[in-house]
Amino acid sequence: MHEVDTRVEKVLAAVLATEGQLTEKDAADMVFLSLRRLRALFRRQKGVSFRNYCYHVRMESARHQLQTDSTAIETIALSLGYSSRSEFDRSFKRFYGVTPVQHRKTTAQAIYNPEPDSVRCAARYADAAQETTVRRTDP
Repeated sequence: MHEVDTRVEKVLAAVLATEGQLTEKDAADMVFLSLRRLRALFRRQKGVSFRNYCYHVRMESARHQLQTDSTAIETIALSLGYSSRSEFDRSFKRFYGVTPVQHRKTTAQAIYNPEPDSVRCAARYADAAQETTVRRTDP
């Protein structure tokens, strides 16, 4: 595998710093490339288009914000450059398969209510520990 071009590294850092809101034009200008050259170089180096990479970064940022704080979903949407909550909802659902509200609810439930498998596993462990203790005390 070949090394990542320093211009692509610079663009990647800028995309992450802007949470995926950097435009292709701004990225190309930043590294003194034409749009066409940036698109080709980025795809060759990263294996995805610049736009898809930015979209993934935005969705990951949204997911992280939904999981870690209680900021209003509309505020998150606007902070990520969406013009409306409904546009953000559609985009999030297309990417993750659930709406932001469903994701937040599921995440909260997972944090506060352990999954049944982990409860069963803990119960089995406790039962096994108790059986071991009982066996050791039997004559």
